[in-house]
Amino acid sequence: MRPEEHKLEDFIGPFNIQFLAMRKWCKETRSPFSLTLEMTPLCNFNCPMCYVHLSRAEMEKRGKPLSAAQWLEITRQFAEMGLVAVNLSGGEPLTRPDFWEIYEGISRQGIYPSLFTNGALLDERAVEHLLRFPPRGVKLSLYGADNETYAAMCGDPHGFDKVNHAIDLLRAAEIPLQVTSTLVKQNQSDLDKLEAYAQEKKLGLEITTGVNASARVTENDPRESRLEDRIEDWDLKKLSGYKHKPIETPFSNCSPYGCSGVITWHGHLQVCAFFEGEYVQLTEPYDIPAAWQELLRRADALTLPPECANCPDAEFCLTCPGELASETGHPGRIAKAVCERAARIHAAYLRRKAEETAESAAPEGAEGK
Repeated sequence: MRPEEHKLEDFIGPFNIQFLAMRKWCKETRSPFSLTLEMTPLCNFNCPMCYVHLSRAEMEKRGKPLSAAQWLEITRQFAEMGLVAVNLSGGEPLTRPDFWEIYEGISRQGIYPSLFTNGALLDERAVEHLLRFPPRGVKLSLYGADNETYAAMCGDPHGFDKVNHAIDLLRAAEIPLQVTSTLVKQNQSDLDKLEAYAQEKKLGLEITTGVNASARVTENDPRESRLEDRIEDWDLKKLSGYKHKPIETPFSNCSPYGCSGVITWHGHLQVCAFFEGEYVQLTEPYDIPAAWQELLRRADALTLPPECANCPDAEFCLTCPGELASETGHPGRIAKAVCERAARIHAAYLRRKAEETAESAAPEGAEGK
């Protein structure tokens, strides 16, 4: 290697430090640092827990997707405001025929893109585009460990083979890759196989059971696929991670608030993906600085549900306005599922804490008698 040549990892540490510093500054000044661009509600898969996916007929009833020119004008104005990064998602963003035109256009604007994809359409040509304009990373959803699960879960009998090929291509190209898997009723039996696959491929695999209610009034109800967390089995360390001071405003525990947002496929500027009811419609001719300020003004005016004020479980509830909005249709209404989860976490925490206290108070050598 010549002295002037460097590998990407030589810069990752300093780059991340600068990245976090910029994000902190944007948070303090309430400037846009990052955006998620929900480029399409269409997808080549049909997963039961998806909160965005619409059929083409549903999409045409609700609006018209932004064109490539519209996306690039919107991001151009955001770039002038200091936007640093975007996450390109969907639906499945690669179903758009003009996806790479948008991706490369955003990159040329000096914005760092990342891609959130199911991977099935990520082929050799796609990797060539990613190498030409390197992303911050690719986040890939892994829904199962074989074709049988993909057929049942996503409606594609060859889905696993396609995704496995995409993972091999990304690894060979040394493109930063994050693999996530949402565990639901339809694929829960694949957990051991998913972990074994990740170990074989030397992948960092993030497994979650988090499933939000539909934010787009889709034909399916994602909540029907939810697995119930085994909160009662969690250890004290994990339970303690949920304990916090009771929040005073809806966004007290929302670290991205004030410096990030979401733009839907039809031009809704939102605080987050689940905040469908509170948005600013972006229309031509675009005035993005004014739209951004209006979004923050509306969000700042929101208040917590009144029932939260004296809730005994408040220290274990994030009271996320996005989650409340997706569950109930409005961020100011309490959601039964959210309340029950906070109560379970609180009760489990108290029980584990009491067990730990009892163990520490037990006479030495008493254990096992």
